Amino acid sequence: MENGNGCIEVKCCRGTYHCEEKSLAHNRKKARSTKSNAAPKAIKKKTTKPVHGQDGNDTRCPFHFQIYWDEKRRRWFLPKIQRGNRVHCGHKPIDPADIKLEAKNSISPEEEEIARDSLQSHISTAATQNLIRTRTGETLSWQQVYQMKKRQENAQYGGNENTACDRLLHYLTTTDGISCTFLFADPKTHLLSEKVKKDKRNSALTVEQLGKQLLGDDTDSPAIYAKGLKGRKELIHTETGELMLAVAFTTDNQRRKFDMFPEFVSGDDTEGTNSEKRSLYTLLGKDQNEKVFPIAWAFMPSKSQWAYDWFFGVAMPKLHPGDAIKRVEIVLTDADKQETMAVENNVGGNLKPSVAELRLFINALHRWCAWHRINRNFTQDSKYKPTLTRVKNSCVLSKIEVDVLERWLWYFIKNYETEEEVDFCRKLLDEYLNDEQQNLHIGEVDKADRQLMLEFITSSFQNHRHKLFESKFNCAHMGNVTTSASEAYHRGLKKAALGPTPGCDLCIAAKKIIDLANLREDEKSKKAAFDANATFGKADDRERTVQEFSTFCNDKLSTESESSDDYLQFRTAEDTFLVKCDYDKFDLDFDQELGTSIDQINSLFDNEDSAAKEEELDEAETKKLDSLKERLLGNCTSVTAEYRTMLRESMKYIIPRFERTRVVNLVQMPDGTWVLVCSCRLFNKRRYACRHVYRVLKRHPTLSDANVRWQNGYCQHYGRNDELTNAYMDLRSAELPGIIVTDEEVASIKSTTRVGSGDRDEDYFLRSYKKLYLRGSNTFWHENSERLRHILGDSICCVPVKPSSVASTAPNSKTSSTASHSQNGPTFGEKPSTSFGAAKMVHHSSTFAVPSQSCSDDCHNDSVMQIGSCDFVNNHPVDVDDSHKIDLATSFHPRYVDICNYTESARDNGIAVMAKHFNHCQRRFLNFFNNETISEDQVAAETPPKSGFKHPFEAICRMAQRTGTAGIEVVSEELLACQQELDERDQPNGPED
Repeated sequence: MENGNGCIEVKCCRGTYHCEEKSLAHNRKKARSTKSNAAPKAIKKKTTKPVHGQDGNDTRCPFHFQIYWDEKRRRWFLPKIQRGNRVHCGHKPIDPADIKLEAKNSISPEEEEIARDSLQSHISTAATQNLIRTRTGETLSWQQVYQMKKRQENAQYGGNENTACDRLLHYLTTTDGISCTFLFADPKTHLLSEKVKKDKRNSALTVEQLGKQLLGDDTDSPAIYAKGLKGRKELIHTETGELMLAVAFTTDNQRRKFDMFPEFVSGDDTEGTNSEKRSLYTLLGKDQNEKVFPIAWAFMPSKSQWAYDWFFGVAMPKLHPGDAIKRVEIVLTDADKQETMAVENNVGGNLKPSVAELRLFINALHRWCAWHRINRNFTQDSKYKPTLTRVKNSCVLSKIEVDVLERWLWYFIKNYETEEEVDFCRKLLDEYLNDEQQNLHIGEVDKADRQLMLEFITSSFQNHRHKLFESKFNCAHMGNVTTSASEAYHRGLKKAALGPTPGCDLCIAAKKIIDLANLREDEKSKKAAFDANATFGKADDRERTVQEFSTFCNDKLSTESESSDDYLQFRTAEDTFLVKCDYDKFDLDFDQELGTSIDQINSLFDNEDSAAKEEELDEAETKKLDSLKERLLGNCTSVTAEYRTMLRESMKYIIPRFERTRVVNLVQMPDGTWVLVCSCRLFNKRRYACRHVYRVLKRHPTLSDANVRWQNGYCQHYGRNDELTNAYMDLRSAELPGIIVTDEEVASIKSTTRVGSGDRDEDYFLRSYKKLYLRGSNTFWHENSERLRHILGDSICCVPVKPSSVASTAPNSKTSSTASHSQNGPTFGEKPSTSFGAAKMVHHSSTFAVPSQSCSDDCHNDSVMQIGSCDFVNNHPVDVDDSHKIDLATSFHPRYVDICNYTESARDNGIAVMAKHFNHCQRRFLNFFNNETISEDQVAAETPPKSGFKHPFEAICRMAQRTGTAGIEVVSEELLACQQELDERDQPNGPED
């Protein structure tokens, strides 16, 4: 205690008696830190003071002394002679090391700062406790370190009285480099609101009306979901009293990477990342080294259709405002019904241009994960797994039979390229499963078991070909057919030492996710910088690789270049080459006594089993038999090399594979550039050259053999150096059908081989050109050709196909080669939307703008300036200074109102005139976009009702917005012509229909 005379009196803690009433009064003054309204739990506290009247514990210790302050010398001093007692008595001595002190009195401020930095880096409390002990020798209790951590979190994310929603909102909206979108609902009125960190210039938090109607129904909607969360106080925003339904967020690094590599997108969710039990949905892409990077994260309220629709249709455009979303070519997800319907509602890659124009992911196709379809829905499904397991355990050959059939399904997903190949192999698969002569198969399977397998193929596999099969996807999927990248990312995220755990609240979980992503992106950036400025040390490596390309791309190009030696070519015309693998030399021969080897293995088991019946095996023989079985079948944890060899040979025997003749064309573009185009479509799907092109070129890879996305400099300088960024964007926008070749290479190609000659006779190439030609000569289909003549025909090796099904040598567009959905297949995105009342969102965006975003802003400004300079947009001139506030739908609206008035007076005739001109305007835009003539029957829609012209009018204005002055002229001419014709019909002697 400090006295008024400038001294401090030091006493032993047992110098005064314990006062129970005073202790209770002191505890009542402390504010409770818990948010629960329940009564506090009784705690049995202890005291070190003596208790008056207690036997053996009522003696006070007389130890005390005083320290004085000298005002003149400005220092403390301890008189040697003073009144007091320097001897403790009445209690046992205590070792000074065992005395518990406060943290501020145990370690220095510098050490405390190091401890706070450790906790800020998500190092555990116990590890930080040990760090302090190692550095200072002082041992703080776990509770002291934990309290230090909680005080730091409260200071950074808001007070402890704030909810988890408050802390998350505070962290995401106040941290630089983060963009986020919140969806809120009023728990009383169930009105939706959206809060977005939006303005890229001042990072202000704004509230907007939610203009999109989320997909849902009467049993599954945001309002219904909000009713079930009334008791979740941690999800309440304290300031507004609104309930947080969902939140999506991303960082500047992710926005930049997505703007560079938007072609492939994979989405999946995972559990166990936060204490609110919200599933974490992550959208991933792949960079120049085929490494995944997160595009956006979201804490989803549920796995409902409206939640996915909000994420893809509302949150994504807010988080990524550039044109990257329009450049997405494929979205890969699980086959979840709700997720599928939401994605289909936002992709337009398989739709007509007039309909796709209204979708956000205008060029994207939607694909299902093949692993989930085969593994989760077939081999591991409770309906099929018992049967498949029983068949596999019956004998080795039956196990091989089932495994081969499973891998045959993967051939449909990854290998069969055309619809003719798919249909033909489907007939063979049906015939194989319905074949009653099981003795001719590798292993015998009962009819009931075969019918069960056929049921899955018919009901759950083949009828979803538009979501699974390779023949339906001529886009840049980069070889990905599963969501394994998303599964691996989530597994690594949760297993990381600094990753989120089920005990983390939403704020801490979001911070850990973002910190881990930034840490990994920093490592990738350093590697890209090193690769962009380094070269290979060996001369041979420098000759066979391209320094500017990433390691992954160089490996792929080297593989394609080296594999070209296994191929043959034949020149059929001046600029056309046929390229085909030398199957007789490089394809493994099926005449390797496949059946004999399996018969020997099977007879070995039969002999051992029969011997066991006649006499009991001794211990040594039993171990020998078990060892042999384990060697052939594995120990249930891995597959042995012997079984893998047997399975590979059995696949070649059963699964139909085709010889393929590729067509490589030398095409000269309008600007004079020469391009090599191959019909294998590898360049469309992977963005680098194929082995067939290298067979014609006969050289090592060069810089022109792959798309700019594979360059290290693209990843290193894009968005950081303006001059290089513009150059890379120009390269990216040049959508060529193949790789560029120089004039010298063109001359070399034309002089190497004369027309009508090649590495082999022309018949070898033509036998599989536009035909389905089965590979091999000793397969199941060759051996049973007579029995299967009704499917294979007279010649089982040569099945003609329609010319239209063969891959085009010069594809027209990204979506033209992708077949539309079957009419009998399920349709998505056509379910009527449900409105859930007034809506707004909270947005927050960082100050960072991706290059495509800046380019889009410039294009928008240019378009607006053109609108302002056109005096025919409206009957009144448009002020150029106000052009940034006007869009075409607003500009043309007065004339549109006049036309509607004329239509009202002309009645049905007016509606017909208006519909005619609107359809004609639409045809003009489609002809402009596609550069071709489209007949009226192809695009003309039904005459819409009088009240239905608003939507076509807005769609036409959006089309005009894309085409600048030319589009404005088209709309203006059509509206003027429509108005004139209606005016004529309104005259007394107007024309009659």
